[in-house]
Amino acid sequence: TLAATSLYNMLNKTLDRSGAGTATISYTITPRGKEHKPLTRTNMFYSSDSISEKAVDEFYNVIDVLMNNRFINYEISDISVETEVTQDKKTAKLIDASASSTIVSPGDTIVVDVTLEPFRGEKVVKQIFFKVPEDQAVGQYTLEVRGGGEIPLPYVLEKQKYNLTDEILRRLKVHKDFDELYDEIQKTDTNNQIVVEFLEDGISLVDEDGSKSVKKAKLKDVESKPMPGDVKKKIGQEDLGSNKDDDNQIEKTAIDTEYIVQGDGQFTIHVMKPADRDKALAKRVKEVKNQIKMEHKLELEDQSKKDKSSKKDVKKSDKQDTKTPDKKDESKVNDTNAAE
Repeated sequence: TLAATSLYNMLNKTLDRSGAGTATISYTITPRGKEHKPLTRTNMFYSSDSISEKAVDEFYNVIDVLMNNRFINYEISDISVETEVTQDKKTAKLIDASASSTIVSPGDTIVVDVTLEPFRGEKVVKQIFFKVPEDQAVGQYTLEVRGGGEIPLPYVLEKQKYNLTDEILRRLKVHKDFDELYDEIQKTDTNNQIVVEFLEDGISLVDEDGSKSVKKAKLKDVESKPMPGDVKKKIGQEDLGSNKDDDNQIEKTAIDTEYIVQGDGQFTIHVMKPADRDKALAKRVKEVKNQIKMEHKLELEDQSKKDKSSKKDVKKSDKQDTKTPDKKDESKVNDTNAAE
């Protein structure tokens, strides 16, 4: 489109070349009329060879989806774009994460400390507060911590294992109306975010019997051919549950950073009733205390052995000193005998 081409040319002029770099793009798309609010998004992009092309991709796709959606005639009245471009590589690896507790109850807050390692920079720690949904069912769950542009590893492995194509996965999602499509575009994760979320219960892209087909109960709602305007979702954002209401949203929390965040990790979270949680936590505290006591006991025993060994060495040294007379004293004795 003309808008995407204009943005591409502007980025090239800003960089004075089409090469490597990091770009932050903020754009607002205003439709004609007052039925729909302007759509505003900000995202970060990095490319090692052509940042201009990389940064334009999302912008072009969003305009294409809006104008060619299958619900309404979406006419654009105005587009405003702000860009910040640098030749620096503003990326960071997610190298570690820790959770305040892996035993929780519905409504509890899990504090997640995430360690990022920026490209050729010092490590930084970001803190995210994830609230367990009040209506979360009791059970064991996987808590995913990832960069906003990353696909959760379990989904990637499933896709590779069963050779599922992007086309199949894209068809799994059918938006019920324009508002749902619009809301999804606006809320889609950005590359510079750290996202903490529960992966879907019993997550799988395949049937329970291990067959290659994706859950058939969901496929009955899929159109035979993809329609223009259907958003291509990341695998991790697909609604693959056969018995779940489409309105049920997976709980997640996200924070913005100054880097494009790469990598992900998972925790196993046990959601229990408050009474069971308290018992489990008390048991864990007791186990930790016993472990500390045992470690302290072993340290004392080790130190005691070292002390005994040291005392034995001192005694051996004293005995050797007693048995061996001083040579100077022997000389004096010999001289006295000679004089006599």
